Amino acid sequence: MNTHTRTRGVALIEVLVAFAVFSVGILGTFSMQIAAKRINSDAAQQSIATALARDILARMRANSGALEAYSVDDIGVEEPEAVGDCDSDICSSVEMAARDIYQWSESLSGQHERVVIDGHDIATAGLVDARACIGNDAGLVSVSISWKSLSGGVGASTAPCGERIIVEDSSGETFKALTMSSYMVQP
Repeated sequence: MNTHTRTRGVALIEVLVAFAVFSVGILGTFSMQIAAKRINSDAAQQSIATALARDILARMRANSGALEAYSVDDIGVEEPEAVGDCDSDICSSVEMAARDIYQWSESLSGQHERVVIDGHDIATAGLVDARACIGNDAGLVSVSISWKSLSGGVGASTAPCGERIIVEDSSGETFKALTMSSYMVQP
């Protein structure tokens, strides 16, 4: 009987060890899932930022006579004024630039795609806590965009808009940045 009791105790220990190993494996799988979701979110934000930068550069190329009118700072902090409808009205190139900046700033924050959840109107596209600047130095146009990052780590080392100079701001949030430059011939 003594041998049988000892065998039962060893079997119970084996089951507990197997359960512990299984639990560690499951926890590892969950942490990998969370990390993958964060990285996927950051990759999606990077893709959106790239598309937005290309969009405004294409708008500027189409309206190259008003390149100076596209130079703006702190989009996302200071929203540009809404201007008339240049789709149906005749607009000057400067008015068209103002309209392009307004539409682009709405795309930056995701204002075109909204959903109502529990009575709250939420933007579902765009970048998280986005900020952008557009500069023009004698035809060398730079579009800089920064946004809040979920994964942290490598981030914005320069500030597109003057204040986000380091990867982490004072609240401990991390930001990523994208800058695209293109040379445009002014007519």
